[in-house]
Amino acid sequence: MPLELGIFIGAGYLGKGVQTQKKYLILDSGQFRFKEYISDVSGQDIGAHSGTEEGIIKATRDWLSHHTNGRLLEGTQYIFDHYSTFKDLLPDFCKKYKLTPKELQFNEFTSLSSIYINATK
Repeated sequence: MPLELGIFIGAGYLGKGVQTQKKYLILDSGQFRFKEYISDVSGQDIGAHSGTEEGIIKATRDWLSHHTNGRLLEGTQYIFDHYSTFKDLLPDFCKKYKLTPKELQFNEFTSLSSIYINATK
């Protein structure tokens, strides 16, 4: 995905209007692992997640906390606990919608997670 990332970043620098407002988070399993395959992002703030789901949630939540215009976000543990519950319930959700967890496409996963979130509000 280096090409797509480069296009996205370039649109922020070269685009007009809303394109110049682009914000992005780059995550990798290790802090400097990206240098092995895409050295052009040196100088960017690369977030490391240690290859764990909780690490990904923490890195994303912490990054988002800087872009909320003062809105407080739930803590990492709270989000991770809800994510873990959702994952436990995922087979039941899939069965209801005649889907298979291992075959879910990204849009299906996000749709099911939205259903879960709305049901727990």
